[in-house]
Amino acid sequence: MDRRRSTFGPDGLFPGYANAITYGSPSNQDGTPYTVSLEIKDGTDPTGNTWVHRCNGGWMKFDLTTAIDSTTHNGLWVVTAARCFDVYQQPSDWRAKIGARSNGDTTGVSTESIRYILRHPTSDIALVKLSRRPSELSPNRFMLNFPQSANHAATNRSCVLSGWGITDSLLTDNYENLPQEQYQGTVTGITRSWCRSQYYPSIDDATFPSDVICTTAQYGCNNCADTGPFPSPCKSYDYGTPLACIYGNEAIILGVGTAQDDSQSCGDAFAGQSIPPIWVSISTYWTWIRNTVNIN
Repeated sequence: MDRRRSTFGPDGLFPGYANAITYGSPSNQDGTPYTVSLEIKDGTDPTGNTWVHRCNGGWMKFDLTTAIDSTTHNGLWVVTAARCFDVYQQPSDWRAKIGARSNGDTTGVSTESIRYILRHPTSDIALVKLSRRPSELSPNRFMLNFPQSANHAATNRSCVLSGWGITDSLLTDNYENLPQEQYQGTVTGITRSWCRSQYYPSIDDATFPSDVICTTAQYGCNNCADTGPFPSPCKSYDYGTPLACIYGNEAIILGVGTAQDDSQSCGDAFAGQSIPPIWVSISTYWTWIRNTVNIN
């Protein structure tokens, strides 16, 4: 995640956590307690006991208004990007780490094995079911609200992205270059039409994805040109980055990080222009998520 200092709301949504650092030096207090590090085994370790970060995810919470049995399912589900599992596809290849703000954290950290990996058949979104239900433990870990309906939009909402991926687009996309701490940044949702016209003028409406959210750094930037740079997922280790947007006093997951091509844009500015990050819209796949959770 490219770095610039910003905040999540006037007082920060999560007491006990420092406000965000993106474009600055990391802090051990940075982090969002619903952000999941999805890890795979380090193939260079002959013992097979070393795990490394590979993708991000969001730990979801349901309530009865979503027609999902919250008693049965709360605490067991993580939403992420389907492309995370292009190579490593078996649940035994993965584990989920929840509650860490730095690689050295042990207090309040829950590490869980994976029971199911359920990919959407055509889009870059997937659900991961944990083998065990970790408890919420403030302030280290708690769940992010799944939207109550498919009608929630990110446009003009203050949102936060968070994850463990590359912090500089000039770094090679491998795990040796990952930060030692989690990063987060504040962004604002913009309309799909404005995103396309402002940043993708060469792509027509029929080609531009219909299931995505775009974000920018400037609040209310639906009639302006935000030339960046701005907080963004960066390269493949930030796939699945959760986008949490504020509705009242709640944070709701509305997107997961995907890629415009084979790598993320990283929010860099080139020649006075910057490509905004795009996110697979949770609302678009709300029904698929509800049905998949209920039958598994």
